[in-house]
Amino acid sequence: MTSPTVNWRSEMSAITDMAVNACAGHLVVAEALWEATATAAVKQKPNGVRDQKILVAKICAEEISALEDIGALAHAVASRRVGGLLRHYLEYKPKEVGRLYRRIRDGALMRQLLDVPDSDLLSGRIDEADLARLDASLAGLDHFFSKAAQNYLELDGALVNTYNKLKHGFSFVQRIDLVVSPASLARGWESRCMS
Repeated sequence: MTSPTVNWRSEMSAITDMAVNACAGHLVVAEALWEATATAAVKQKPNGVRDQKILVAKICAEEISALEDIGALAHAVASRRVGGLLRHYLEYKPKEVGRLYRRIRDGALMRQLLDVPDSDLLSGRIDEADLARLDASLAGLDHFFSKAAQNYLELDGALVNTYNKLKHGFSFVQRIDLVVSPASLARGWESRCMS
């Protein structure tokens, strides 16, 4: 099988854009949602409490989305040799992100996952200061991705499952008795759900 031709100049531009913008978008959205949450509390609108619940749920969903995005970017970098980075980033499947995070949780290091040559192979080919920065960056990525994997895989996938439910609106159902059998509901559920 031959690999598709990759325009590496476009790939490098894409990597720069993704590094600058991919996570920044999630941060901007989360900050706007947090500000709207505070505003809903201050204004004490008739639906203020409901609005706050929705906004906090959206903030949580944004965190999971950011974890998925950064995992997809790492997966794309790791897969870049066949088909290029951009193609893999745009066509990733969520299970590939989960697989990457499980490998990290099980002890894989970013140098290995991202297919970065060992420092001794790079020594003499690149400036020693750049080599030191690369090693320090990889150590930082190991720490960052270890925490990201822990968060993404926490509670055996419960956070991702919750994110998917939030994304599809199920968690915003107010009349839970229409979705869940009344016999299985605890007494007083209405006051807890509606407050």
